Amino acid sequence: MDSKKKKMYIILGSVVGGIVLLIIIVAVFFLLQNRSLSYSQMEERLLEAGQRYYALHKELLPEEDGGEATVDASTLVQEELIKSFIDMTKDENTSCNGSATVTNVRGEYYYTSYISCGDAYETELLTSHIKDQLGVLTQDQSGLYELNNEYVYRGERPQNILRFAGVNWRIIKIDKDGNIMLLLQDDELDRYVWDDRYNNETNGNEGINDYEKSRIRTTVNNFYNNNFTDKEKKQISSHSICIGMRNSDTTSLDGSAECSKVLENEVIGLIPAYDVMNASLDSTCKPGAQTCQNYNYLARIFSRGWWTLTANSRISSHVYMVNNGVPTPANAFTYGDVRPVIYLQQNVQYKSGTGTLDDPYRIK
Repeated sequence: MDSKKKKMYIILGSVVGGIVLLIIIVAVFFLLQNRSLSYSQMEERLLEAGQRYYALHKELLPEEDGGEATVDASTLVQEELIKSFIDMTKDENTSCNGSATVTNVRGEYYYTSYISCGDAYETELLTSHIKDQLGVLTQDQSGLYELNNEYVYRGERPQNILRFAGVNWRIIKIDKDGNIMLLLQDDELDRYVWDDRYNNETNGNEGINDYEKSRIRTTVNNFYNNNFTDKEKKQISSHSICIGMRNSDTTSLDGSAECSKVLENEVIGLIPAYDVMNASLDSTCKPGAQTCQNYNYLARIFSRGWWTLTANSRISSHVYMVNNGVPTPANAFTYGDVRPVIYLQQNVQYKSGTGTLDDPYRIK
């Protein structure tokens, strides 16, 4: 074959190859254009459209911590920030609606999206998923209970494990405000004193049981600063924590003693004593009573003593430590495990899981 023919074949092959490649590109383009999105992808598109919308309308962003603003999907379609639901689903027989919400979280903005497509699909919040378990009890009556106008996990083996920030937490309850209270289950902190400052009443470094000024408050705040990503911090709600004191004769388990004094706008803390006792199904459980360890998952899963948020009102150097599920006054200067408590935003979305150790709940 002479050089001219060889060159011609090369040119012809290149042209044919180019035409084939162009056909493939066009086919892929039309295929993608006509491909329906999954509901999860639709939620993501709606969230991104909400972010672009509020970037264009900064004056509509909520200004106060905890404030929310919501934009309907129809508005996002009108502003050409997202396609219509029919264009996304390629299904004219299924009607969908939705919205995007932005929450001010300590000056940062946390975005979520919501879609409802009738019986076909609806975005599920973790709070809704948990509440659906109300009354679904195990053989030993462990599960979710309505108590003190809250939704509280009680019993020996409730399925209330959540994987968040790379570690396992126990969902303690959904509180009156709809926020989800979590207690760290995994051992991520060393043992620490609650406080070891000089106490005038004891004439020694036995600590002062004032949480606002305590060593342990610094410890848990450091945990918050060092163990969560920016996204995870936006999913954690600022919250009022109960730092009121109680004595060993107090029998109330409704939080009236502990919540007689609150510390506003905290992002992390410890568990109040009454929440430990409410986890027990034993009707005789009270501070110091060994029966609190009965039917109580907080007794079963933790073998060493760990600190609560609650101080003893009678002795200025004593704080309640939990041993085998029993909150008992202990010297503040002694060492105990630190199990931080955080509250997730009420609008965090359920992703997967059944709440067991092998299949913990996960959020989006």
